[in-house]
Amino acid sequence: MIIIGTGRAAWERFLLAAIVVICGAGAGATPTTLSAAPSPAPHKVVILVAGLGSSLTAAAASGPCSGSSSWQAIDAALAADGFSCADTLVYSYTGSTIDASGTWRPAPYSCYDTGDHVATSVGELFTLMTTYRVNHPDAQFVLIGHSLGGLLALEASAEMPAGSISSVVTIDSPLKGASRRNLEQFTRLVQPFIAYAGCSKVLWDSDAARDIATLHNRKTRQKASRAATAIVQGGRGKGFRYMTIGNASDCLWKPVACKIRGKWGNDSGTMVVKAANSNKLYPLGTGGCNLSNVINKHGVVQIRNVPKITCIATSHGLALQTPSVVQAIVRFVGPGSSASR
Repeated sequence: MIIIGTGRAAWERFLLAAIVVICGAGAGATPTTLSAAPSPAPHKVVILVAGLGSSLTAAAASGPCSGSSSWQAIDAALAADGFSCADTLVYSYTGSTIDASGTWRPAPYSCYDTGDHVATSVGELFTLMTTYRVNHPDAQFVLIGHSLGGLLALEASAEMPAGSISSVVTIDSPLKGASRRNLEQFTRLVQPFIAYAGCSKVLWDSDAARDIATLHNRKTRQKASRAATAIVQGGRGKGFRYMTIGNASDCLWKPVACKIRGKWGNDSGTMVVKAANSNKLYPLGTGGCNLSNVINKHGVVQIRNVPKITCIATSHGLALQTPSVVQAIVRFVGPGSSASR
């Protein structure tokens, strides 16, 4: 064979001709086309991201599925729809490791560990997903986050490439921030009993809480809303699907629902983004939470009423335990990879 011309282009023509001959393109023969190996089919992997004030014990971290009673209903529904425990991972606020076998190992964490800046926790979640996909290139994530966990899931999805995420589900999450005045009032309200309920401090007096409570006028609300909408629209452009839902009477975002004295802002709209594929505020009630008589004239909780105020958390977790909501989440996510095996 004669090489016509010199330089890189000539060598490329020569190599191409040689490949055609080697692959059997003789007289009257049809040249053989070389094709790349097909990419593996996506394998759905759930990551559960709990919120501010949550914790993960050593036993739960090494146990089956999430190992948390908060996720129990969702764990069961996912398992029934084809998600094995091996495909149900848990995010840890103190980090996780991917061992030599490619298994995700979450580290135990306390409620205090959840109070880091939002950007720090988002970065940790993004790094873990990226590292996991190095070991499992066919992994396609289903992110399910409650409260702060939903915000982390939403923001981390903005950094992920197309094909890496199947869906993002946020539950009772402050996707568009929260009222600064509400945070200040909650902080004042719980101050007398922080010594008796230590995790209460991280809920109202932490970097994460302050990162969320940045809304103080219409302009800041509009800016936060646009930011959340941009993430959802950008993700949908990459093929990601979003579900943003919550409890319409969640006392954390709508304190007046639990009849808490004072002038409170209504932040219930922070739980949904209209640009999402699915968004809804469910009328789940407050779980019987009525705090009309537990706050004194100075606007603080009397010590004897400390146990009663924990019902705010009850209203904030109702969506995780309500069968109709759990089934709506599972339907949106779709069946797990083991369902078709």
